[in-house]
Amino acid sequence: MNVKELVDKDTQEVKAYYCSVCGSHESARGQNAKERMENCCRCSECGEKKDKNENNYYTYCKKCEPKVQARRDLEDQKKRLEKLAKAEDVTETFIEGPVYCEALEMYFGDVDEFCERAHDEWDEDSEEDIADNWPEYIHPCHIKKIRSWDAERLANNMVESILDDQHEDCELEADDDLISAIQNFLNRQTDASQESWYPDFTKKINVKRWIELSKEREAKK
Repeated sequence: MNVKELVDKDTQEVKAYYCSVCGSHESARGQNAKERMENCCRCSECGEKKDKNENNYYTYCKKCEPKVQARRDLEDQKKRLEKLAKAEDVTETFIEGPVYCEALEMYFGDVDEFCERAHDEWDEDSEEDIADNWPEYIHPCHIKKIRSWDAERLANNMVESILDDQHEDCELEADDDLISAIQNFLNRQTDASQESWYPDFTKKINVKRWIELSKEREAKK
């Protein structure tokens, strides 16, 4: 067993339990403390004792890691498909604007820019406009101008970043002067290109259909 007992030498009372693999310990007064320490460095998948050199951040052993990762990938894929199925199809009405591709985890200025990258990524040797191995859908994006960012949130984030490099007793707060200075900076950002994009997963664009519609619009000009 992984669990060991820490015993009072005078009373012989068990004071705590500790894991012989990683050294974690827990007071014997805690409910189910012994059971938790028994399973501390035991793989949650196969139940075998984990090697002391393995990363105890994970609850599973290295041997079970591929199985766990495969299961998580399937779960993530299922969630993405469910989310995609519920999304509103805006292919017929979407004309232009930034888009996001989950398969590439990338943003693009418009669908045409995405198609150029997709052709290079999946069909470099093909002359076709689109192939079956392209992602079926991409997502339009919300556009948020930098000048509309939350100055107070930015100030707090800045202070937190500074404190990350300081000793734990160091105290610092974002005051009104800092927030005001950041707000003044944001107000001066008037360039049209200064904006952020956020994917709108509640909407989707069918890539093949969008290309067909784009060609139809071009033909009518």
